[in-house]
Amino acid sequence: MSDLGPADPALHQLQWQHDQQLRGPAAFATESGGRFEALGAVLRYTGPDNSMVMLGPGTALEPAEVTADVTAQIQHFRTEGVPFEWKTYRHDQPIGAALEAAGLARGPAETVMVAPAARVPPVSPPNGVEVRSAASESDFLRVAAQFGGAFGRDPQDSLRAVQTGWLHHPD
Repeated sequence: MSDLGPADPALHQLQWQHDQQLRGPAAFATESGGRFEALGAVLRYTGPDNSMVMLGPGTALEPAEVTADVTAQIQHFRTEGVPFEWKTYRHDQPIGAALEAAGLARGPAETVMVAPAARVPPVSPPNGVEVRSAASESDFLRVAAQFGGAFGRDPQDSLRAVQTGWLHHPD
């Protein structure tokens, strides 16, 4: 399977779909006592243990806006007294330089692989594994336990995050 390159006409559509699904309230972990805020171009989640900032879908900022938004978020989390992550993606406009200039450290690179489903060859799950949609409380509890274990989160907070994600994106 070939890689999607910058000239691939489907790339823009895939990035748009990625942003619609992974940017917004459903993308943020929800913990007891946490809050999500949409602040213009910036999406912010402030939680007691995990906090995150990212640009909203389709955001394009002027350089002065980038600096002002970065400064405002750093001040917010200093006031709150909690650490935070500013999540960026490769197709975001260049914001990394502003984050680093403000004293934030770049974390390890992560990879999100996206492709049209028709281009992905069919794969059968291993013996004994069933792939299906979660549809019941017991399904959500199993997904939350897996999520909580993978990310070191409280099972109840993981359950709320999984259910919130499902409510926003039931498909």
